[in-house]
Amino acid sequence: MKRRDFLKRTTASGFALALPAIGRPGILEEQLLVGCVGTGGMGWKDRQRISKNPQVRIIALCDVDRDLLGRASKEVPGARAYTDWRELL
Repeated sequence: MKRRDFLKRTTASGFALALPAIGRPGILEEQLLVGCVGTGGMGWKDRQRISKNPQVRIIALCDVDRDLLGRASKEVPGARAYTDWRELL
């Protein structure tokens, strides 16, 4: 199978699976649960932007630097903290 054919088929099937959910009442009221891997630099900027969206809730943070992870944990109370991304997943 060619890559282009594969992409066409998977995209079409993705839309077919999403159609019933689009008409379902309350679907837009649900929250997207997010786990952030990397809490410094770009990870910090991404987390700041994401947290402004009311439909997104950060539930997990991960960083190998315990100092950065501690700071991020203070900013996102209730989020579980991990030092290994594999445990987060």
